Amino acid sequence: MDFSGKSIPDTGFPDDDGTAHPGLAAALAAPDVDDEEISRQLCRARLLVPVVAILTEEEDVAPGELRREKSSDMAVPTIQGPHGRRALPAFTSVAALARWRADARPIPV
Repeated sequence: MDFSGKSIPDTGFPDDDGTAHPGLAAALAAPDVDDEEISRQLCRARLLVPVVAILTEEEDVAPGELRREKSSDMAVPTIQGPHGRRALPAFTSVAALARWRADARPIPV
């Protein structure tokens, strides 16, 4: 794939290696942490929001052949809680995101 002439936007996290922010990971793992400490660590951390491909059109294939994508859209999935409230999932690391949904692409925020 030729990327000449293309620019990749700066994510704002130049040293990001996909791992969880150490302070946030420690706060989330601590049994007696308070909400204020988690909020402080969230303000310092990078989170990853998932984006997934949604198949919008596929090619016709013979029985037994693999489906082939013709076109797709990208979407940000949401989750719904037991009381009907919708939420945007966010993850602390690429590994955590992949455990949730392996085909999701991470967007740093």
